[in-house]
Amino acid sequence: MDKEIPSERFMDKVAAAYVVKSFGKQRNKELHPTFMELAIAFNTSNVRIRRILITKGLYSTAAIQNVIKLRKQGRSIEEIGKVLGLRPSSVKANLPYEKGLYNINEKTDLGKRVDKSRKRSRAVKKLKNKLACNDCKTIDELVYEKCIDELWNCIVLFQNYTFRTSGRNGSGAVKFEYVIKESHRTGKLTDELVFNRKENSKTITKSTIKMAFINALKEQNSEGYVKGPKKLKVFGASYLYSMFLRFGIITSEVKEG
Repeated sequence: MDKEIPSERFMDKVAAAYVVKSFGKQRNKELHPTFMELAIAFNTSNVRIRRILITKGLYSTAAIQNVIKLRKQGRSIEEIGKVLGLRPSSVKANLPYEKGLYNINEKTDLGKRVDKSRKRSRAVKKLKNKLACNDCKTIDELVYEKCIDELWNCIVLFQNYTFRTSGRNGSGAVKFEYVIKESHRTGKLTDELVFNRKENSKTITKSTIKMAFINALKEQNSEGYVKGPKKLKVFGASYLYSMFLRFGIITSEVKEG
């Protein structure tokens, strides 16, 4: 049995600090505080930080998975060390705390949020990389259409994400979320977005999003920015404008330099 297992409250605090990318790290990037930074912040050891993150399902490597697999088979610390050629201390450093051992593969709510955040970041990066190609620097609808799949992937992954409209002159902004309608017959996602701001409001279709996307990129490439939602020239522009800003498709002001 582990001695001095950290309290659940303490482990939650460490996990939260790791996830929110605190300690001066930039937002919207997959940068986490190091074990050393966390150890200093929480006045504990690197090994304890490591084991907490393993227990919470936030940190894993092939070596960790091998150690956990053998431990679940009932092997002792010493036996695992002999099989993998590790010292007992190294074996323990790669193990979750015992009470978390048998549900280590079951994602916690925190772990699920981290996974979703990472998938969203990767999708946004893929879209921005696609738009950065030389072809997309020309104002050509056929070229822009090649990016629709990456855009739609972002839209799918950002369901239930809280956005904020730009408002007017910096005021009147409102929060909103959306979901993609599912087919009653097949259960699959349709091409329609439903926003939570108005009951019984019209949905925004993929074709409308495509039109807004092309208009936004034309404006961005010709002017260097998109002044406001009206430039998208479609129904639901206030929502789509905020989404496009979040995805990095457009900017709301001229970039200097």
